[in-house]
Amino acid sequence: MDENREERFYDLLEADENDAEAQYQIGLCYLNGDGTDKDTQKAETYFRRASELGHAEAAEMLRKGSEDEGQPRLSGMNIADLCLMAEEGNKDAQYEAAKYFLEHDNKTEAQRYMNMAAQQGHALACYELAKTMLPIPLHDGCGQDGEQLTYQKAVSMLKNAVDCSCAPAAELLAECYAYGIGMDPDLKQATKYFETAVQFAAPEEKAEKMFQMAVRCLKGDHVAKSVGKAFSWLRKAELAGMTDARAKFDEEYAQYQKEEDRRAAQEATHAEYQKQQEAIAAEQEAQEKKRLEEVVRKGNEFNYTSSPLFSYGSNRYAQQTNPYKDTQSKPKREKGNIFKEILSVITAIFGGIFGFVGKIAYLFEGGTYGGCGCAFVLLIIVLMIVALFQSMGAYITAFIQHAFG
Repeated sequence: MDENREERFYDLLEADENDAEAQYQIGLCYLNGDGTDKDTQKAETYFRRASELGHAEAAEMLRKGSEDEGQPRLSGMNIADLCLMAEEGNKDAQYEAAKYFLEHDNKTEAQRYMNMAAQQGHALACYELAKTMLPIPLHDGCGQDGEQLTYQKAVSMLKNAVDCSCAPAAELLAECYAYGIGMDPDLKQATKYFETAVQFAAPEEKAEKMFQMAVRCLKGDHVAKSVGKAFSWLRKAELAGMTDARAKFDEEYAQYQKEEDRRAAQEATHAEYQKQQEAIAAEQEAQEKKRLEEVVRKGNEFNYTSSPLFSYGSNRYAQQTNPYKDTQSKPKREKGNIFKEILSVITAIFGGIFGFVGKIAYLFEGGTYGGCGCAFVLLIIVLMIVALFQSMGAYITAFIQHAFG
């Protein structure tokens, strides 16, 4: 490679980025391989920069390239020659071969060549491949965490394409930022890439893209809503040659106002309905509270203990829980009175026994109380006392426990 041409190329790279002629010359260097390796994508990037700075020849180069966009870049070659160059590593041939196989329904070969071209940084290949990895429509991919890695790879390809001044890739990337596909939603970045797509648009499409941006800003469509920016983009579209931009914008603005008025009316109706529902709920709550207070008041006024049903239930409960107690409550007896009653009962029993046994002994001894008769009487008394305590011990214990609770 000629050292002078290479030196001239690097001198151009050091020129001011706002120098339209320098950007145009760098584009020619990349287009023709003058002082550097040939790279049509980079050539297009520099031609676009020069065109945006007002360079007429650069704009003409872009226009010609746009006209040839529908034709194979490598014209005159059949598919065999394209595949040969593609296999040798020519990224333009790889992209063209991929397009050919897509048109002929061979998706396997199309995908293979598209991947090869994308790996070498071919802008349109990156864009086309990214589209196959993203959901259609885009908003269907919101919240699908399992697909985020695939979406992130697609976003990376789109960024590579944008670096090569691919306008469709910039617009698709902006929508990814708006919906949060492959990253968190970011309207600021979405706005940036929508504006980038306008800058990269072909000259004949630029005015229309500017007008679309004006409408986006007016409606807040995936960008920050701003009427001021909308009018600014409208003016740019007029200056770019869109003579009916103002009339079309007025129609869009009128339609937008109608939609806003309808939305506001719906929101007002919904708010009024919500207010009515809240008032009804509050009234029902107040009535329920009043009813409960009335029930409590009536309950406090009613003497349950005077109710016959209460008395009957209390007596039944007392009988079931303690059958030894009488249904009418009685004061507990004092401990001294209980023992007196027990002693009097025992004394009466023993007195009767002694009298009965004495009569028998008297009759046994022939009417006199002799020694044998007394011994017999004592034996009988002892036996009867033992039998009496054995038989009545349990009853006496239960009676004492019952008496002292």
